[in-house]
Amino acid sequence: INRFFDSDLIEVLDVDMRISISWDTPRTDLDLKVTEPSGEVVDHSHPLSSSGGIISCDNAWGYGPEEYMIRVAQPGQYKMQVQFVGNSLV
Repeated sequence: INRFFDSDLIEVLDVDMRISISWDTPRTDLDLKVTEPSGEVVDHSHPLSSSGGIISCDNAWGYGPEEYMIRVAQPGQYKMQVQFVGNSLV
């Protein structure tokens, strides 16, 4: 029994890979970028790859999350990068 989440909100995702980032500072923007084994870059300017990798919408000035998912991951190395875009704490 999970005492933190409603059981109706929990399910297994049918994906080979899921990368999720979140942060603990309000009014902050971080951007997730994933380079797939083919060299194709998936980010907010190119949110869907030819192999089916998808990145979530840009969650700017909040706590996230931002996610990358791919249902059938291709063999090889995936490179994940997180870029600090800015904040407005003042």
